Amino acid sequence: MGFIDTLIEGLEEGFDKAFEKHETTQGAARVLLKAEEQEGWISSDEFLEAYNARTYNSDNGQYDIKIMKNYDFEGGYVLWNRSKNFYHTGIGAEVYKKVERQFRGFGHEGVYKDFKDGDTFVLTLFRLRDTEYDDIQRLGNDLRKAFGQYPIPKIADKGQDEGLGDKSEPSGCAQAAFLGCVVVGLMLLLYLA
Repeated sequence: MGFIDTLIEGLEEGFDKAFEKHETTQGAARVLLKAEEQEGWISSDEFLEAYNARTYNSDNGQYDIKIMKNYDFEGGYVLWNRSKNFYHTGIGAEVYKKVERQFRGFGHEGVYKDFKDGDTFVLTLFRLRDTEYDDIQRLGNDLRKAFGQYPIPKIADKGQDEGLGDKSEPSGCAQAAFLGCVVVGLMLLLYLA
């Protein structure tokens, strides 16, 4: 293979990768922009696919640059478990990353459990700068007021395989506290008598 053939092949490969990068970027951007529309709910699968879209890094010759890391923003999000009609809201300096972490098990325990169990989730996103809010905490408070809070799984639901024992009996800590109250009450009665 001659120099010219190698050059042409390299140029074609570069054009293919540039076109692929453009298509991948455009597809991810379309999905995530839809999630930022007022009533733009997207599925968790669409979000995760867009978030995980990578572009080609010509420095090391690998697809290892997550596109959306460069476009993350400060704001809020709403996750809607459509299977149970529960909502989870949150805020963050990096909303895309925060939402992705919810579905990877580094957020609300109940959201992750339900997601892993196959419940259907959709989400919507809010850029702080595109809302009427100056303060991210106010945005978060109003999202919580509007959508409510996701239930926290009960400890008893975890069962005995996690070493939590039988929940029908009071724990040793509760028994000790009750006993302490009884002793203090008796001492107070003796002192007053």
